[in-house]
Amino acid sequence: MAYDHFGLYQRILFHLEATPRITLTALSRELVVDRHTLERALHVHAGGSFKEVQSSVLFQKAQKLLITKPNWSIKEVAFHLGYGSRRSFERLIRSRCDLSPAEFRKRVSQ
Repeated sequence: MAYDHFGLYQRILFHLEATPRITLTALSRELVVDRHTLERALHVHAGGSFKEVQSSVLFQKAQKLLITKPNWSIKEVAFHLGYGSRRSFERLIRSRCDLSPAEFRKRVSQ
């Protein structure tokens, strides 16, 4: 069966925006598409893996929350995004911008 990889890529992004911590297996079941087909669509249109695209979406959401919710603690932002611990959330932010979430928040507020 031939797939519209671009259309599939858009559907993947839509689902990641709604539930950014979804697993590839769960997304595959939800879209009723083989996980390898999803991975192929991501490689073709995003140039990366599911984890890389998911990390990018999570980072964008984290940036937005850290900026628009200055009264939320870092832990609240982490839990809102589905992280079980503050430490794993901090690793995401540090891997993307080499700053801790608090440092990032401080830098963008200046």
